[in-house]
Amino acid sequence: MIITATFLYSRAFPNAFSKISDIFGVCRKYFPTILLSSLCGFIVGPKIICEDEDVNLLSKDEFSSSVAISSNAGIGFVVGCVGGRIWGNIFFGISLFIFQILSSFFLNKLFFKRKISSPLGNENQYLKTTASISSFSKGVSSSISSLALICTYTIFFSTLLNSFFLFLKIEASSLIYKIVFIFTEFCQGSFQTILFENILIRAFFSGFCVGFGGLCVHFQTFAVCESIGKLNKKKFFAFKFLHGVMCGFFALMFFFLFI
Repeated sequence: MIITATFLYSRAFPNAFSKISDIFGVCRKYFPTILLSSLCGFIVGPKIICEDEDVNLLSKDEFSSSVAISSNAGIGFVVGCVGGRIWGNIFFGISLFIFQILSSFFLNKLFFKRKISSPLGNENQYLKTTASISSFSKGVSSSISSLALICTYTIFFSTLLNSFFLFLKIEASSLIYKIVFIFTEFCQGSFQTILFENILIRAFFSGFCVGFGGLCVHFQTFAVCESIGKLNKKKFFAFKFLHGVMCGFFALMFFFLFI
């Protein structure tokens, strides 16, 4: 997270790299942020976008688009945890991670309309490299802030849900326990998926957890975007839900073909 944030704050991006964004219909300035933040995982991309000095020049749709497609599960979790640890299949984790990124660009074209005349799409001044010690310092402080936010929300949601289940005497083996965590907290939800008896249901919800992210992550994203006030929360939720369904069916298809 620190390395990625430092690289993004340095703005060390070649012209050719940023122009690829036109193919995907994404704001050129934030295309590198969208790609690189996916290595780290949720809220890193939205947080760095919201901290940029030019973010207010974006329309509401452009801002919501950049935030939605930069909200992906990190490569470490998808490949190492879901693929390697939960399923014991690294190839599955790699395939799911790549599909997650590509499908988010596809959904972006369905959900959001980009204004080609946007000043951020035509100016090249942001490509100037500003790498320095200050970029590293900003990357460290930003990452610490992100980690604190992630931990706080995760602990709160986990404590709240477990207290709720204990109060109602709902067993961890019950269906409602699994479903609630799958829709609420993607990390615990991913481990709950392997408790289903049917392997195809396990596969679908493993993919769904990665694409959807869970309400806990959604609230983290809303928190970092609150100061900008341009995020279309309804579109964001619909985007991530459909993203989860697509990743779920991809995982299902993967197991039909390879397992």
